Amino acid sequence: MVVMARGSYIWFVACLFLVSFFVPRANGEVLQQCKRPLFGITFTHYRVDTRAQCANGRDSARVLAEGAIIPNYDKVDVRQEVQRDLAQIKRGGFNMVRTVLWFTQDKIIAPWGQLHAPLNAADAQRILEFGRDVRSAGFEKWLIVTNPGIRNNPACRIKVWGDCYEPSREAANFDFIRAVHELLAPLGTGKFRIEYDLSGELCPSQWLTPLANANIKTYVTDLIRWYSTEVSKTDFHISCGGLASDRTALLLSIFDGAGVKPNEIDIHLYDTDPNVIAKKVLPAAPMARQRHIPLVIGEMQYENPAEVSAIRALAARYGICFSEIIEWPLRGQSMCQINVQPPFSSQLLQSIVPP
Repeated sequence: MVVMARGSYIWFVACLFLVSFFVPRANGEVLQQCKRPLFGITFTHYRVDTRAQCANGRDSARVLAEGAIIPNYDKVDVRQEVQRDLAQIKRGGFNMVRTVLWFTQDKIIAPWGQLHAPLNAADAQRILEFGRDVRSAGFEKWLIVTNPGIRNNPACRIKVWGDCYEPSREAANFDFIRAVHELLAPLGTGKFRIEYDLSGELCPSQWLTPLANANIKTYVTDLIRWYSTEVSKTDFHISCGGLASDRTALLLSIFDGAGVKPNEIDIHLYDTDPNVIAKKVLPAAPMARQRHIPLVIGEMQYENPAEVSAIRALAARYGICFSEIIEWPLRGQSMCQINVQPPFSSQLLQSIVPP
């Protein structure tokens, strides 16, 4: 007899439970029953050094400093280059764009893309002009991620996660988000939708400190209650990286406790091992199904054959439908964060579902 380790046994039992939510089909049959997802790309930088080697966050900031879109969008040559990229990205098969707005009240030392809070008039105009160009390029959706940084971030770290967050900055974060929403609301009409990830990957986790988890719970509860009451009830969620069965479940418990419903479940995958990917996708799928909301892959490696193959196999076997699948411009596990130069193509990504 083979004796299973405790963790393996728990995972085995969990898999049996999760499989009960799905009816396996032959490859292809279930996928044809799913509505074709939106294919997206995160587009925050128009230029990166694809040959750079990064050993830490400082190296990454240096690589990203030159090519941030929003801080440079008032420059004619930058805007023209980005407009060309958007047109080629659309021709490459993507029908949505995802843009991260990093912001902070702290001094911006390395200009790799962070914006100042409160939102100033110059940054607001640059965001608006970029949004107009995204819309004009013919995309169906623009997903805005508003990410507080440094001491505006509940999980910010000097020595341990959560130790440098300043709770008094909560109101400033909300003001920044409201300003962006009001700025872009006139664009989100007709066939062009704008939605928001209110704080990308700000999820509790067993791997974070109790301090960080407490900060996150308080902040996210306040954020989603405020946003759903004063801004919108239908166009927002918060994404989760890491182990979906841990972080996504803990995040959804915050939403449930606050009496607020997210507009989708958004998980991030950078793994290429099919078993690891299954541990993240399979728990998330029934969570979305139970709440009658879409399941989204909000970040994954750019055009990675192993990752695409694993996702395709899981979707076919368990009848999982993704409403959106969004790539991040990264190949491999580089500390440079972004190492793929635009424009982008979704040729491999689109093989997840039949045409």
